[in-house]
Parts: sequence; structure tokens; C-alpha cells
Amino acid sequence: MLTEYLSAILRYIIPLIFNLFKLISLHGLHQALLVLCASFLFSCTVNGQSALTDSLEEKLQKTKGKEKVDILNQLTYEFITIDNDKVVGYGKQALELSKKIKYLKGEARAYTYRGVSEYLSGQLPEGHRDLNIGLKLATRVGDEKLRGYTFLQLGTAV
Repeated sequence: MLTEYLSAILRYIIPLIFNLFKLISLHGLHQALLVLCASFLFSCTVNGQSALTDSLEEKLQKTKGKEKVDILNQLTYEFITIDNDKVVGYGKQALELSKKIKYLKGEARAYTYRGVSEYLSGQLPEGHRDLNIGLKLATRVGDEKLRGYTFLQLGTAV
């Protein structure tokens, strides 16, 4: 894992250093440093995201039951602003499996994340509906953190 991370960093650092020298000669040091810092932070975020999602997708193949629902929900959350197709797919699987095994906590989270995804993609009525279903289920199972998160999402989905 560490070796993969270091090689990924080097893969981004070498072109960044090259671009830094190019920017210094064209525009000056301040702008070059700003671009370097922004590029480095972005590359670390993207790499961290893919390492986490790759790990979760690998775990997903080996799990069943509640743990599988939890991983599906986490994958839904991780992709929510990145890949709508994966969000819809993982969310649907989480919802179906949680209903099948009667895992209300997982179902509450799946409805909440689906509502957030719908809201972000402009489907406001559907988003409100699913966020409210998620809120009712979170209340029923006593998941206070999820209730708070869902209230927050409902407050922004207006």
C-alpha cells in the first residue's frame, strides 16, 4: 500500500515540478507556488479517494448481510459527487439487501444517501421524499448521527 501511494505521488510530482519551472519562467514565483500547492492537494485527494473505494469494492466481494449493506452505503457516499451511475447502483443494492434482511439502520442510510443523490442531480421532490423516509427510519432505529445528517441534508434541499 505504501509503495503504491509513493509511486502515485511521484507520478504526480515529476510533472508538477516540470510545470512549476515553466510557470516561474513565464509568470513569476507566487503564481507557480499556488498552482503547485493546488495540484498537489487535488492529486492527493483523488488518490486517497480511489484507494479507499478500491479497498471497499474489494471487501464488497467477500461480505454478506449487514456488513455488505454498510459497505454498499459507504461506497454510495464516497461516489456521491463523483460517479452518479455507481451511486445509483450501489444505493439500489444497499436498499434491496437491507429490506431483504430487515436491516432498518442500513435501509435508513440507503434512503438518506439516495435522497442526497437525487437532490444533487436536481430531482428535488424525489430527494425530499427519500430523505424523509430515511429520517423516519433513522428515528425508528435510534440512529442520532444519521438523523442529524438527514436533517442537515433536508435543510439544504430547499
